[in-house]
Amino acid sequence: MPETTDLPPLNSREYFHFLKTKFGQVYLSTKFHVSERTIQRWVSDETYVGEESVRKNPIEKIEETMRDMINRGYFREVQALVKRWAHMVGLAVEVVRDVPVPLADSLEEELLDTYPALCRFHQSVRDGDDLEIAEHWLEQARRELDEDFAAYCREWPTGGRDNVSHSMRQSRGK
Repeated sequence: MPETTDLPPLNSREYFHFLKTKFGQVYLSTKFHVSERTIQRWVSDETYVGEESVRKNPIEKIEETMRDMINRGYFREVQALVKRWAHMVGLAVEVVRDVPVPLADSLEEELLDTYPALCRFHQSVRDGDDLEIAEHWLEQARRELDEDFAAYCREWPTGGRDNVSHSMRQSRGK
């Protein structure tokens, strides 16, 4: 029966301690190509080995690399990696972003640029693309829909009715 605790490992030291307990020090040493002493430093309390020794474990190195990527403008690539990890454990990552900014000058133009994004998503699903690819196109379509709504709100209270062409109103039967 698995051991139960109140909380899962919350930091990299706790995580490596959990791995050492469950898989053994030799397994970790072999897997990460480091000495058993290095594994001991990764799981030891900072008080005994110094904070710098604990930070040099692979989790901290990946986190540091991800921060560097974000600082250099590679935010999408970091998001893609986090999404990949989340999918491995059955989770989905929701991108929290600012209010979408419509890119088109008018509501009508904004509405027209949504259709290609929606078609790309649908085609990806029909083609049986990998989940990550289909999700990418889904996010693009959602972004376009969010921009549509932002454009609609921008023109409220008329809802853009004064700016939408007569032909568009006719097609809706108004």
